Amino acid sequence: MTSHHEAMNPAGRPSVATAPTSSRWRVRYNKVMRVVRRTHLYAGLFLTPWVFLYGVSAFLLNHQDRVSGEVVGISGAASGETPAIPTLKPADAAAGVVEALNRQQAEARGDDAGGEAPAPFRLVEPERAEFNRELMATVKAADGSYLARIDMEGGDGTLRLLPKREVPPSPFGPRPSVKLPIAPFEPVLKALPEALKARGVAAEAASLRVAPDLKFLMEGEGGVWRVTYNAQTGFATGRPAASASPAPAFYRYLILLHVAHGFPSKVNARWVWAVFVDLMFLAMAGWGATGLLMWWQMKNLRRVGLVVLLLSGVVAALLALGMHDAFVAEGLS
Repeated sequence: MTSHHEAMNPAGRPSVATAPTSSRWRVRYNKVMRVVRRTHLYAGLFLTPWVFLYGVSAFLLNHQDRVSGEVVGISGAASGETPAIPTLKPADAAAGVVEALNRQQAEARGDDAGGEAPAPFRLVEPERAEFNRELMATVKAADGSYLARIDMEGGDGTLRLLPKREVPPSPFGPRPSVKLPIAPFEPVLKALPEALKARGVAAEAASLRVAPDLKFLMEGEGGVWRVTYNAQTGFATGRPAASASPAPAFYRYLILLHVAHGFPSKVNARWVWAVFVDLMFLAMAGWGATGLLMWWQMKNLRRVGLVVLLLSGVVAALLALGMHDAFVAEGLS
């Protein structure tokens, strides 16, 4: 039998179902949070190798020209018999481009009046002209090939020895141009507009952006060759079918894993890798959501957490806007 104190609330009125309902809700809530915590934990444990891989490979991708072999600094200044490396100011280069454009416009107009007509283009704010990256050049030497990175304004730079790649010679010479009567993609490009019109798309013309490479085996010169034909450029390359392609350096292999994306037409290792890329997206989104939920449970950390979240949001928004402007300025839209 229920006692008088159990049946009455502090105000002296009966408490019929409030306590049981609240208790049931609390039990369900605890069960849900237990599932959330376990999901957060085991998803993280299962995908830990991918987390490390993406972290390390992202670092290598950001510094790939400085982590693959010894890098030697190059001074652009003259020293004794060492000549100086030529430099170029962005403003001077921009002025030359504008001058060339004006000259082309004058030639297009047939201007024979000694350039008396006003120039249609004028360089403005020359101090804002800039090179968006260092000059990169491959330098061949007796001991191999080097990658040179040169600052166009200062002349200083770095030099790095490139790894040697032993590629078997092709049976038909280096990169021959193969002209076909009809390019493999031409029938598709010609038929595509009409085919799309029949499907409700007001298509007028189709132009090629990227053509797939054609890979096949070919017998000749006393052996079997693995041939790759680029239908877009018309170049063909070949190597012995029995020989394996040169393996990439380990740092390069990690970078290739980082940037590998998309589902190929056949189910293979690349296809399975693409599945794990999607799983990483789901896991990272889930980690963020479950992490926020678990943080909100800790009432004593809510205020500090809100400050951190607001600060993170402001920094992320400002950086996103800055990167957007940089992409637009570099013509990457």
